[in-house]
Amino acid sequence: MTRVASDGPRDGTRLGPLEVRLRPLLRRVPSRLLRVVPFGRPLLRVRDSGRASTFDRRRHDVDEVVSIETYLLQIRDEQGPSVSVFFGRDEAMRIDCLPTDPHLHYHVTSSMLHGAGDQRVYFEEVDMASQLARAEHELRRNLAFSLHLDRRRSVRRHVVDRVALDPAIDAAVDHLDHLADASTPGSSG
Repeated sequence: MTRVASDGPRDGTRLGPLEVRLRPLLRRVPSRLLRVVPFGRPLLRVRDSGRASTFDRRRHDVDEVVSIETYLLQIRDEQGPSVSVFFGRDEAMRIDCLPTDPHLHYHVTSSMLHGAGDQRVYFEEVDMASQLARAEHELRRNLAFSLHLDRRRSVRRHVVDRVALDPAIDAAVDHLDHLADASTPGSSG
């Protein structure tokens, strides 16, 4: 007997038509594999996706899986320095320092997958030096928080080595300063 989407499960939630059709197939998949790849999380990678609107990219490795990338980002008619934190190939955090609407993204990959609206934390529109100070603060103080919010247990349990993290953040901040100078109108960069 085929279950219809309008027939909800016993707990009162409703199943979509795609999930109803996938249930018989998922019963054949060994449970050990289902624990490794969570249902509902397609593999979508952000790193190396070739964003056309970034320039002067630099990568600063923290450990074997965590890295920080700094680059000049162009959105609409604005440009400014940005920094992304990657766990493997997934973007865990991105800070965009722009003249208008500077903001921070947590879990960019999950936001793109689930499309749950605007997944940004907006900063005050202040001068670029203040935005860069906020970006440095977010990297130094809230990176662990960002990783601990991830859906995957392996990411939540990963401990970032502070001894390796501090030099990578220092190099990233230096590059962000350089990018800010280069993106400022009238600068000689």
